[in-house]
Amino acid sequence: MLEANIAGAVGLIPGTGEFRQFTGYFTGAAVQIRDSAQVADLYACGWYGKGIFSRSKPSFAKPDHESFGRDATGSFHVKRPRKQDTTLPPSSFQLLPSADKLDNEESGEITTRLAMPVEYLQLRLEEAFFLMLAYGCLQVLSLDNVQMSVQECWTTFTKSNARFVPLYVAYHYYRANGWVPKSGLKYGSDYVLYSSGPSSVHAQHTVNVCTTDSLEKTEVHPPPTLDNSWKALSYTNRLSEHVAKGLLYCHVIFPPEVVDKMCFDLSLLSKFEVLETSVHRFSLNNIS
Repeated sequence: MLEANIAGAVGLIPGTGEFRQFTGYFTGAAVQIRDSAQVADLYACGWYGKGIFSRSKPSFAKPDHESFGRDATGSFHVKRPRKQDTTLPPSSFQLLPSADKLDNEESGEITTRLAMPVEYLQLRLEEAFFLMLAYGCLQVLSLDNVQMSVQECWTTFTKSNARFVPLYVAYHYYRANGWVPKSGLKYGSDYVLYSSGPSSVHAQHTVNVCTTDSLEKTEVHPPPTLDNSWKALSYTNRLSEHVAKGLLYCHVIFPPEVVDKMCFDLSLLSKFEVLETSVHRFSLNNIS
């Protein structure tokens, strides 16, 4: 059965045993934490999410774009050709007072100094739902800025991502067993697993999540992949070996009570089961 005990704690308030509360904003594909204090606290409490400008920990220094840079005073600026329209910069930036506009006659450019943009913490849907269900420490506001219940989030997230259910079950399973799952997109997988956090160790495993209706179906070889072939299994395993990570297939087993995999009651979540398959490349040199 899906493990219900959760390892660790997220932002316990000293002396109260209660969790700090965080507010997230559903964007249609993810949930953003926009308060700067909450961004720092939530990431520090379990490596949840990633900065929208950073690779992982929110530590924005400057946008990675050729059209932006710093001037001698350290302020951000954007350069545009003199004859082009210079109305507004990207929406995530704010213009400073008009006195800061500099007209460079020699270069033929108008430089507009900009205020430092704010970096948000972006949570995957699985991370956001885990914080709601396991800890009750996150409230999510909809696109209409209305607070969503746990059941509403479950329904909305399921509609937003057809694979949300198995991805969440796998995420919950690994978090409950002390791992820190992060996106494995860079390695062609669903997750990578850290024993503590990205800031201190490298990921030890890549995880591909697949689904089945019964234990018997997990005996089929090769394990289900994107194109369900030995070729796909081979290059996935080779990639994991090349980056010194173990390859895991996480089989999420749906209970027989679930008729519609896209729409079912949240109470059935506890009846899901998880089976792991560890994949290793066979080599005669390893035979003792």
